[in-house]
Amino acid sequence: MQLSLNKIDSAQQPVQSGVIFHKRKDSGSTTEIPYEIRILDKSYLPQIMELQRLIIENLLRKETLHPFSADFMEEHLGTKGFVLGVLSGNDLLAFRNVYFPDADDSEWNLGIDLGFPPEILNMVANLQMVCVHPSCRGNAIAATMNRHAIRIIR
Repeated sequence: MQLSLNKIDSAQQPVQSGVIFHKRKDSGSTTEIPYEIRILDKSYLPQIMELQRLIIENLLRKETLHPFSADFMEEHLGTKGFVLGVLSGNDLLAFRNVYFPDADDSEWNLGIDLGFPPEILNMVANLQMVCVHPSCRGNAIAATMNRHAIRIIR
């Protein structure tokens, strides 16, 4: 499965924009900050990896989230999927991975596990990792990214 050309071209435009609440770690105060949701390109890979690291570092049980390698994340950035990112200026506040596994990929194509007919296994999309910066939680960012990811896939 690949994104259609018109959906890839539209990646230059924000999927959504608005304001979210940001909790300051030092004072606990909350401020509104502007954001945009965009389909990210490979230039964001370092920020994606850093946010993933930060999320795992802050988990009480770190084994609950298995990190993706940089190589696997890079596959999501255009060739085998896409990553939606929530940006405020140049800062990545959250991301959501969508992966299009190969039809015969028994590790990642969940259609195989679900018994889908072979002729539609190339249409499977995995909604994978969601990471939201701890200071931005409570804004329903993950749910918003999920809605946009499903809309883009369709």
